[in-house]
Amino acid sequence: MEGDIVLTSNEKQPSRFVKFLKKWGIAIVDVAVVVVIATIFAVQSLKSSILEILVAPTFATVKINGEIYPSSGSFAVFPGTYDVEISAEGFETKELTLNLEKDSIQKLYTYLNDEDGELSLYAKFPDNISLLQLVGDNDSKEFLDWYSVKDILPIYYQTEDTDIDQYKNIFISYETENCKEQPFCLSIHDAFKGNYDFAISLIKEYGYDPSDYEILYSYTCEKGDVEECYRI
Repeated sequence: MEGDIVLTSNEKQPSRFVKFLKKWGIAIVDVAVVVVIATIFAVQSLKSSILEILVAPTFATVKINGEIYPSSGSFAVFPGTYDVEISAEGFETKELTLNLEKDSIQKLYTYLNDEDGELSLYAKFPDNISLLQLVGDNDSKEFLDWYSVKDILPIYYQTEDTDIDQYKNIFISYETENCKEQPFCLSIHDAFKGNYDFAISLIKEYGYDPSDYEILYSYTCEKGDVEECYRI
């Protein structure tokens, strides 16, 4: 029409699809987020097995199918077979296989022996003793009994009476180097030979059965002058 001004442009107009995205873009992103979340929940729901882990010592490294897990905790996992490797510096590595069934609870309660196949290294980590009591078995009972009696040691007994027939000077402790039958021993050192039975009675007074332990007995002197014999 005469007098009308028509503006022309070389700019390309957006397609209907682009217009659609611009109009509904936010909604599309929201849907994508929902889909992702739903997918995550769906996958998690397949983890119907519960694995409870409690391992001594607490600083052990727990690898399950190559993935590192904490030494304690409860975890939802897929049903299936898992290869477990547990290791710690100074301890023997333990390997085992777990078969987890659907909707089941599997307890991985275990402990490591030290590199000598014993448990003596736990004495250096007293905070692990109570944990060992929880996850231990019959093989660890002997060590736990020893550690319990260790709480009352050393026992030192000395009489004031210098009469040779009454005088007693006894020191009861523990050691590991000279044991022959067990990894831990109760060591009784007597100033004068002949007070072994009395030393045993001291152990019993604390509520422990001496027959549960390997007993090492030594003395400084035969019967003699109390003043001349070296006292403990």
